[in-house]
Amino acid sequence: MNDVRKKRHTLWKKGLYFLKILCIIQEKSRNTRFFGKEGYCYMERRIKLTPDEVKHFVAVTSKCDFDIDISYNRYVVDAKSFLGVYGLDFTKVLTVHYDGYDEELEKLLTNLAIAC
Repeated sequence: MNDVRKKRHTLWKKGLYFLKILCIIQEKSRNTRFFGKEGYCYMERRIKLTPDEVKHFVAVTSKCDFDIDISYNRYVVDAKSFLGVYGLDFTKVLTVHYDGYDEELEKLLTNLAIAC
């Protein structure tokens, strides 16, 4: 394994460890879940969005260098797509799936989180 790939793998493992700790801390919150399997993990948060918040939500998610999806029922769209997110039904609870960590994204999702 070359040095760059080894360094990325190490940082990725540290990120997974951090996500696991974050999940343990937020375990009491039912709107956050941690999923891990065979070296792959992702977070799942349940939020409520309004049409006025979409522009800020997409701006924050666009800055992240990892995949972020937002869904309800069987509809899944890229959270970095303004038209995709704006096309969702805002009367429903939306589920955000992501596999990385960004402090600004975590703050935003905490503000948008639904009460369980």
